[in-house]
Amino acid sequence: MVYALESPNDGAVDLLDRWAPPVEQPFFQRPSLIEGGVGRAESQALFARYGTGDGSAGMREWCRGLSRL
Repeated sequence: MVYALESPNDGAVDLLDRWAPPVEQPFFQRPSLIEGGVGRAESQALFARYGTGDGSAGMREWCRGLSRL
């Protein structure tokens, strides 16, 4: 799994840090690659741009917060 930002409100990164399922089937296991920050600057710029747009106020605020991670 590769991602740009750690979106704290979503909780997926924290969940993966703690998730250690039993490997009963080879297709159901923790991903072997978990790498964050890929394309971070570009993602922050996109969220910042959305945050200045005309979308809903809540979404704009959320995007501005992500752009500052």
